[in-house]
Amino acid sequence: MVLALVIVACTPAPMAPKVDKTATFDRLREFQHSMMTKKGGLLPDEAKEMLKQFNTRLTDAEMPLVEEYALTNEGLPAAWAFAWFLADRGHYDAVANVMVTSLLETPEDRQYRMWKWWETFFGERENYKEMSRHIADALLKQFAEGTPARKLVVAEVFGKGEPESKWTLAEFKKAIGFDDAAK
Repeated sequence: MVLALVIVACTPAPMAPKVDKTATFDRLREFQHSMMTKKGGLLPDEAKEMLKQFNTRLTDAEMPLVEEYALTNEGLPAAWAFAWFLADRGHYDAVANVMVTSLLETPEDRQYRMWKWWETFFGERENYKEMSRHIADALLKQFAEGTPARKLVVAEVFGKGEPESKWTLAEFKKAIGFDDAAK
């Protein structure tokens, strides 16, 4: 019995799979190029299919690199596609970070653009309500921890404006009926 405990105690924890950042960025870059070069753009169903197919080539260990690439100047034009991979894998804080960063760049129609994208790409899923709750939680975390500019983005995503972006998290959640929505 003591020998078994010693063996277990001395056995190193399994290491996370090694991820090659350069190779992952190269694959993300290639994917981005294929999505953005289709003449006339992609229809939502075409985009969903491309996302699903490429998603099978990504590992969970690469998700932090997907977020990192999406936040680069090079990846930002396709940030919403990269956010899809993160959402599909349940990395909601990363999704919120990518979405808020992307929406900082273009202030027009933030609420419509965010929720239209969300509904278009996830609305048919059985767990849509659960996913929506998770992304709302993550966006509210961005509000709680963000700069004034990031708080304004989140406020606008929830249909509020600059005055509400200066409120406390509790005040803001009450204003958007967030706690009520959980009931």
